[in-house]
Amino acid sequence: MPAPHPNERLIVPTTGDPWTPITPYWYDAITYNTSYYIFQQSNYNVGSWNNAQLVSETEEQYATRLAAEAKYAQEKAEAAARAEARAEAVLLAILNPEQAAQYKANGWFETEVNDSTYRIHRARSMNVERVVEGKPTHKYCAHPGDMTPDEDVMLAQLLMLQTDEARFLSTANVRVLG
Repeated sequence: MPAPHPNERLIVPTTGDPWTPITPYWYDAITYNTSYYIFQQSNYNVGSWNNAQLVSETEEQYATRLAAEAKYAQEKAEAAARAEARAEAVLLAILNPEQAAQYKANGWFETEVNDSTYRIHRARSMNVERVVEGKPTHKYCAHPGDMTPDEDVMLAQLLMLQTDEARFLSTANVRVLG
C-alpha cells in the first residue's frame, strides 16, 4: 500500500458498521522501512486489509483530527500520572518506615523473606534482586500486565514474595549475576 498523504486516513471494514473510520482513539501509526501504515490497535474484529480504502480529508477535518489526537494524548498522560500517584501512595502506606525511606531515597526497598533479602527496584522487569552480604546475586522478573504503574508492580512483587516465595521464584525469569 502506498504511503498516505497527511490528509488521508485509512478505513477498514469491521464487524459492526461496515466502514468505520479509524479514529485517534483506535489507531497508531508505525513506520516499517520507508512505508507508512496505519493499523488498528483494538480488539475489534478487523476485516480484510485488502478491502481497506484510503479517504482524503479536508484541511478542516485534518486539523480537527490532529487536535483530537493531541487532546487524547494529553488525557492519557494525565490519567497515567494520576494512576502512578495513587499507586505510590498505596505502596508507601504498606511499606514499613525503613522501606519507605529506602524507596524515597533510592527508588528501591529491601524485604527479608525466609532468611533471604530481596531488593525491589522501581522498574518494570528484572527489578527484583536477591541480595547476599550487600551484593545482588540473582535478578528476577515476574510482573503483572504492561499497563500497571511501577509502584503497583513493586507492591505485587512484595506481596508475592512475602506470601509465596517459592511460587514467585518458580514463576519468575531468573538471571544469575557474576
